[in-house]
Amino acid sequence: HIHIMPCEDAATCKDECTMSEEDGKRHETCKYGPNEDLPKDELTHEAFWRTIRFKDPCALDDQDEFKLCPIKCLSDDHQPNEASTNPSEFCCTGPLWHEAFQQSDLVQLGGGGHIHSSGHHFPCLHPGSAPLHHVLIVDRSSSMRNTDDKPTLPTLQYSHNHRLGAVLDACFRYLSKRAGKAGNDLVSFIAFNKASTVVFQGQQLDPSALLQRMSCIRPSGSTDFSPPLVDAADVIEAVESDGKRDCVVIFLSDGEGSFSDATLRQLLQSRTQRGQAMLRFHSIKFGGGHSAQLQRMAHIAKQGSAGDQFASQSSYSLSVDSITLAEHFEALASSLNKGGFMPTLST
Repeated sequence: HIHIMPCEDAATCKDECTMSEEDGKRHETCKYGPNEDLPKDELTHEAFWRTIRFKDPCALDDQDEFKLCPIKCLSDDHQPNEASTNPSEFCCTGPLWHEAFQQSDLVQLGGGGHIHSSGHHFPCLHPGSAPLHHVLIVDRSSSMRNTDDKPTLPTLQYSHNHRLGAVLDACFRYLSKRAGKAGNDLVSFIAFNKASTVVFQGQQLDPSALLQRMSCIRPSGSTDFSPPLVDAADVIEAVESDGKRDCVVIFLSDGEGSFSDATLRQLLQSRTQRGQAMLRFHSIKFGGGHSAQLQRMAHIAKQGSAGDQFASQSSYSLSVDSITLAEHFEALASSLNKGGFMPTLST
């Protein structure tokens, strides 16, 4: 674990902290509350007690454990109580703040376990399923600022306590569920209002790190469905040049927007034009009543699936609140783990 303290160079540091050069101490890698504007430092357990000039009261065994990376394998093969009974069997074997492990490091690490795409080495093994590229397209228009639905994650309650936060919460749960079965997935995230922004593309599946990056978006503006569809086609072309992954696109909005059939078909055909398998498309309406445009998106996607087993599971769904939205995202992730069949959900 780590400790957080106000940055010793807070008066002068902006982009770079000059007081965090000693061993076991570094400048914050994310913003910490309650005052996110106050610069802070991250310290290892050992460096914290050294800094405050107190003798470490913890047992030597605990001190050794605190030096290790705390990241846990997210596979849902692990039992819920495993965290307290056998942490060494599914926690990363590297030290705290280690450099990312590469697949070539596995021999030096003893040859056992697996190296996750996030750069962590876990002693456990899981059969997994075929790797995917997830393209998450999320509406960030001004209506997503409404507080009729809110997230359950404390970090999002602090920074995004509205509809958009509930959506980011569901995205995090979706990625976490998927990470439990497939460590080599890639993720791209597009946020849109009247315009579209590629927040990141082709990133390795690390739910906590990706949530931090997704949380940079804020609600504003009106809605247009076409720009994110164009960006998604470009992202897929850039990320999937090796053809090693199937692709699933999730398009979510709380309202209506316009798009042309040709723009959507260009996205749907972005893989087949390169001889790759067809992508799977899910449109989701969040809150309120049904969306005719989002329904039409799913209809066009299913109509163009040409009997492909994976692409034919494209769908439209209505999630009336944050609870049904989270349930739908987790069910979708589970269906991908099980080979592609999406259960029918009541809304």
